[in-house]
Amino acid sequence: VGLVVETRPELCAPTQLATLRRLGCTKVQIGIQSLDGSILAANHRRTSPEQIARAFSALRLFGFKTHVHAMVNLLGSTPEADKRDYRRLTSERAFQPDEVKLYPCVLVAGTGLCRHFADGSWRPYSEQELVDVLVADTCATPAFCRISRMIRDISAPDIVAGNKKVNLRQLVEARIDEQIGR
Repeated sequence: VGLVVETRPELCAPTQLATLRRLGCTKVQIGIQSLDGSILAANHRRTSPEQIARAFSALRLFGFKTHVHAMVNLLGSTPEADKRDYRRLTSERAFQPDEVKLYPCVLVAGTGLCRHFADGSWRPYSEQELVDVLVADTCATPAFCRISRMIRDISAPDIVAGNKKVNLRQLVEARIDEQIGR
């Protein structure tokens, strides 16, 4: 039995990690969303790819399992950019998490993204585009890394635009099965 704590990459400093260890924490979840600095900035994330790499290094030094939240379809991204970003997350030595929550961005009323949706500078991926990205990401995930979740648990009535399908992972896995001929 272990304790899992969620924090931000910029808060993974030795003092904080030592405290988490003393409290019995064994796994740390960090919401990185992306490794692309321009995407992080466009989405008002207060972290950088360098801080994310430092967080991974510190977490490993303290012996924590790493569980990251990655998000596709963020403001400023594209399906191809999302695929590249995820491949970087799962293949570059500085990252390679033990576990991933792979979320599609959805529009919820009252958020800053509403303005971008209204002016056309952000749109949710079509189901085809989203499944294509998630298939590529799933296939790029190494065997040692578990994808624990593929949707956020936001009520469908609260989602203004974006994926509302609770069986999204099933759609992704069915597409993978089609591609490999199962």
